[in-house]
Amino acid sequence: MERIEMMLGATNKLISVYNINIDDIEGKFNLQTEVTKVDRSEFLNLNNPNYHEMISRFSHSKVLKMNDDDKKELLPIHLILGMSNYAKIKTETMPKMGRPRKPVAELTKFEQFSHQEKKLIL
Repeated sequence: MERIEMMLGATNKLISVYNINIDDIEGKFNLQTEVTKVDRSEFLNLNNPNYHEMISRFSHSKVLKMNDDDKKELLPIHLILGMSNYAKIKTETMPKMGRPRKPVAELTKFEQFSHQEKKLIL
């Protein structure tokens, strides 16, 4: 039983924690991490950034290639990584950045091995 503190109050709830492995497509990179199951039918969605349109709009992203061409208006978030996991997947490659408040593209170890591509992180 864990106590969960939220902005609008606190509650005691049984929390399921799992150890998982996240692999790149080719199996050359593996991230072992601990995840907490959230009992919600829908945790979080983001408006579809329409990567192909975004890449064409921003000059700093012209070198990018994206395989994600999902057309749904909202895209589900299945997993949220914390800063400690982000540090494990980050590469030495400099991010592609434009003006302030514009999209940033960064190569991660997942992409480095599987596709040699960069992914937009909004």
